[in-house]
Amino acid sequence: MALFSFDNLYNRLPLTPEKLKMSNDSIETALFTQGMIYIQELEDCATGVVTLEELRTRFPDAKKMDEVLFNLYFCYNKQGETAKADAIKGGGLYREVGLLTIAH
Repeated sequence: MALFSFDNLYNRLPLTPEKLKMSNDSIETALFTQGMIYIQELEDCATGVVTLEELRTRFPDAKKMDEVLFNLYFCYNKQGETAKADAIKGGGLYREVGLLTIAH
């Protein structure tokens, strides 16, 4: 059987609720991990912000949203985008995920 046959590809599609959840969980985890690597290991806030904003848009109820928001806040401040940082901090987003204060 060919690796890229229609049946092989079709059977890998997440067509059940369980498979869709597994697929989405995998994407959420990958975006988070990728964003953290860009920001914390490669010190590339610009690319990390793009990745974490995609995560934030696609998965607004992400399990690690507190870390996502903290790192976005950190990077926006580091890049001089204080309005975006203030929007995250002042927009009630931190209270929604349980963070009360952020240290500069």
